[in-house]
Amino acid sequence: MMYSYQGSEVFVAAARAYAVAPEYKSHGLKLALKFFKQPEVAALLNTTANESSAAVFKYFKAKPVPQAHYNEVLFLVFNSWRFLRAVFIKCRFPGAIASSAALLLSPLFKIITLLKQKERYSRHQDLLLKRICVDDLGEEFDMLWAIKREQEVFFTDRSVEVLQWRINIAPSHYHMYGAYLKDQFLGYILLKIEHVEHLKLKRCLIIDIFGDFKNDESLAVLISELVREAKDLSVDTIEIIGFPQALRKIVKRLLPFKRIIPNWPYFKFMTQDLKAACHDSGFWHVSLMDGDSSL
Repeated sequence: MMYSYQGSEVFVAAARAYAVAPEYKSHGLKLALKFFKQPEVAALLNTTANESSAAVFKYFKAKPVPQAHYNEVLFLVFNSWRFLRAVFIKCRFPGAIASSAALLLSPLFKIITLLKQKERYSRHQDLLLKRICVDDLGEEFDMLWAIKREQEVFFTDRSVEVLQWRINIAPSHYHMYGAYLKDQFLGYILLKIEHVEHLKLKRCLIIDIFGDFKNDESLAVLISELVREAKDLSVDTIEIIGFPQALRKIVKRLLPFKRIIPNWPYFKFMTQDLKAACHDSGFWHVSLMDGDSSL
């Protein structure tokens, strides 16, 4: 995968899967060594590391990404009954009991949801969020990406070609929205619809929020509009993983619930300049756009 930092391209090897048959378990580290010894790679990344793979990455001196609260998922519930049913199913309640318990508790959960949504944002006449196609991204987006990739931030490649590749893997699952101030393009927000079959839950993931949104209140209004758009997609929940703290603070106003996941991204840089830069708090901008998190 290609990343950008201060205008330079950074070639990154992102781990996709790690598995060893039981009879060859003793060769597991030899297999991992092949990954860590790749030539012409400036960085190694694992964005979906569970406890087992994290232990392997730690053994080879990889470190957890120092981006606070990455494992804290922020979310909002649209369908209380389906969400609670999924919770009970995950707790291994039988299907009928899970459905009945969810039906009983869903009115109370709706009230809790309303109480947690303390802030409301009305539509702003100059701010517009509208559905767009990735193929329609033009010169304004190219200029935005050209500016962003010069920053001292470790961005995964967001060129139009890479966005098209990502979305066209499963185009019916993605929804892209363009943000505009009057007629000026500010950036985009990318959603992905995910069916969690074993929990009978349909959720919406905020994959990316990328642009220059002028100020926090403008972004809050746009996120509020995004929540309304997501609700119309007939999903049960909307959630977000990752992103820097400043952005999460804004999103948390609209997505007030949180849950903890066991995954945490790990990295290892091979060049001295990146090894030095990665300790700066503004270096990281990790989300589901990175590695194989949303592929």
